[in-house]
Amino acid sequence: MAEIAVHVRLVAPPGRRDDLVAALQPFLDGAAGEPGTLAYALHHDLDDGDAIWFYTLFADAEALETHRRNEAELMGTYPGVPELLAETPREVRGAVVSMTSRSAT
Repeated sequence: MAEIAVHVRLVAPPGRRDDLVAALQPFLDGAAGEPGTLAYALHHDLDDGDAIWFYTLFADAEALETHRRNEAELMGTYPGVPELLAETPREVRGAVVSMTSRSAT
């Protein structure tokens, strides 16, 4: 099965993007140890000062489901995240067809 890429856009209330990023740090830390999570990156949106994007690459559907379960557990541990969302997150998923990668250094 193909690797699965997931892009999620989150929008904070005006001026609260840094608060949202800080609240999401435990999710990034948790994903670092998940088997099958190949990449997990958080980006500032260059066109919207209140928005961020997650890019995640999973080895397969099983790794994605493991991540979803872990994410649900973390949401219970860090209940302040929903109040830092100005709108419902938008998610796009796709099967990786082709990819190239290189280090920035």
